[in-house]
Amino acid sequence: MMRSLWGNTVLGLLLAGAGLASGLMIGHRQVPADGGEPEHEGPRVLSPQTLANLGVVVGKAKLGEFVEFRAIQAVVEEAPLARRPVATPLAGIVQAVAAAPGTVVQHGATLATVLRDAIPRPKLEITADIVNPISESLHTALTEMRTAARSLAILDTERRRIEQVNAEAGGVALVDGRRLVEIGYERARAEQRVDNARFELRHHGLSAAEVAAVEKGDHPPHGRELWQRVLTVHGLWTTAVGQMQALLPESYRNAPWTIGLLGELSAVGLADPALLAALRASSPMRTRFRECAALLLRGETLPRVRGLAEQGALDDLMRVAAPNDSPDWDLVEVAVRPGQPVVAGQTIAVVRDARSMWLRLRPVGNELGMLRDAVRRAALLEAVPTIEGTGPILRGLRVLTVGDGAPNPVIPCANDRLARTDGVVVGWQLQAGTHYRVRIPQAPLQQVFVLPVAAVVSEGADRVVYLQDGDSFRPKPVRVVWEDREHVVVANDGALFPNDAVVESGAFALSLAMQRAKGGDAQEHHHHH
Repeated sequence: MMRSLWGNTVLGLLLAGAGLASGLMIGHRQVPADGGEPEHEGPRVLSPQTLANLGVVVGKAKLGEFVEFRAIQAVVEEAPLARRPVATPLAGIVQAVAAAPGTVVQHGATLATVLRDAIPRPKLEITADIVNPISESLHTALTEMRTAARSLAILDTERRRIEQVNAEAGGVALVDGRRLVEIGYERARAEQRVDNARFELRHHGLSAAEVAAVEKGDHPPHGRELWQRVLTVHGLWTTAVGQMQALLPESYRNAPWTIGLLGELSAVGLADPALLAALRASSPMRTRFRECAALLLRGETLPRVRGLAEQGALDDLMRVAAPNDSPDWDLVEVAVRPGQPVVAGQTIAVVRDARSMWLRLRPVGNELGMLRDAVRRAALLEAVPTIEGTGPILRGLRVLTVGDGAPNPVIPCANDRLARTDGVVVGWQLQAGTHYRVRIPQAPLQQVFVLPVAAVVSEGADRVVYLQDGDSFRPKPVRVVWEDREHVVVANDGALFPNDAVVESGAFALSLAMQRAKGGDAQEHHHHH
């Protein structure tokens, strides 16, 4: 009996405590006058530390203009002229390869050295036709003069002897007078032969003093001096030719072969002002004049011959160098090995300049029409890599061409080298094969709120932004008129006003925190019920 009474007493005490606690909780709730669900005491206040942890950043809402972009898929390609073969200008044998594939070579850098084959000496066809016969003719004239002069001396001696014999005979002509007449005729013929020889020598460029010296037994001019005089007589040694000779190195300026080359160039019309100007301007041409003259007489053009000389191709050991029309090149391929014979024009290496790349667009459906419209409007396009970080963002782009039946449109793009912090080049920012999205601007949206994509969250069927209200935040449903990966455009329909304090970053985390706080309150109230 006593045990039953004690149990009833404990049960009563427990029920009384529960009722008191329930009453206290009810006393802390605000019940609306209409008897509906109770409301929270007020907006939830989050500490600055909590907001920082959530990544919440607040900014001012601003009205402005937003340009919508539509994207077209594209891929990066090398420009058609990015790669260039480097060929040996003349035949020879590869002596050494000076650079390795995969490296960056500066303009003008040696890629390989080639032991040049000999350049055959030209045949002095026109000059030889002038010089050789004249040499023979000069020799003949010299012989004729000396023979005729000797005949004159003999005839004069014979005449004096006959005259002396007849004089000693006391006026009796011991020698027939007809002999004196014959001597006179022979002497006249000999004098004519001497005059003819003098004329021939003068015709060959000898002066009167030199002819007189030859008559006395001296040797006539020969070699370079003779050739030059002969060419002068025949109008081939002009003032321009003399100026060319004066420009040449002293070591072979006066060599007979040089005189012959100059005469041959003059004879075929190549010793013109253009050649004189090139010799004045180009030291390698003067140094390698014999090779230059041989190539010119073989039919090569003056610009090519000058180019060969200035790039060192006429040296015995040719230097095959990287082109000069770009600061540097990627050495893609070396096509020869030391000891390998090569012919003129054979590819030694392949270099690449990727400073200009092509962005090949791949429009589908109505995207081609959209692209044509952008070209018509001269719109500037931008391109972003499909996979973030695989390439730079490209701005200010223009389509090169859009035509019916033509290959997919292309956009030329400038490319920059990619270097390490220590300055070592490791590649290019744009790589062939990288996929991009080319963004084409559309008609602008006026008087709208442009927010970062992190400012708008979805809560049920609503798109919501969070407005700062003092120390608290409250959600505000808005109407989104356009969005992409970076921006959300909100209509100016009264939901937002300029200068509203809007959460621009961290809205999603803030939304979760607010909903979790609400959920905690609901669970707390349910527990007390």
